[in-house]
Amino acid sequence: MSCRYPEHVMARLGALLLSLMLLVACSTSPPEDRLQSLLESLRDDYGLPGITAAVVKGDGTAFTAASGYADLETRQAMTPDSRMLAASIGKTMVAATAMSLWQEGELNLDAPLSSYLGHYSWYSQLANHDSLTARLLLGHRSGLADHVYAEQFASELAQRWQEPGALFSPEELLGFILD
Repeated sequence: MSCRYPEHVMARLGALLLSLMLLVACSTSPPEDRLQSLLESLRDDYGLPGITAAVVKGDGTAFTAASGYADLETRQAMTPDSRMLAASIGKTMVAATAMSLWQEGELNLDAPLSSYLGHYSWYSQLANHDSLTARLLLGHRSGLADHVYAEQFASELAQRWQEPGALFSPEELLGFILD
């Protein structure tokens, strides 16, 4: 179900995709066609099973495209409405929020994380809970397992994938990495 690519490949792909999206948005050719072509090229070049993108221009005009498969096993085509894990996009949003809180003096990056989360019953079940800091989490050096690659998570995700709404509560996601 999951594909793992090295960080440098994902970073390069992200930068390339962002650059290409800007070119699509500013292009004089039909943006839908250009975006579709770019997605197909990216999918082929990087061996991705499927890829989607949306562009919203300054005037509010929006267009989407998809290429490849949402499910390789069933050969289900990827569409702009296909559900996908958010993956690494959350890292940027969390880091920006953490930096904003740090700048405002609301978050000490080097304080024990227990000073923020230690009151939760699950906290002491985290690996390295006694030495965790926000800085370690943000630098991906906490020693916490990545639930996305846990066999139990993949199995649960496969069962819930077609259900509408949120797939997992935060507590359920924590359950995949506790102890």
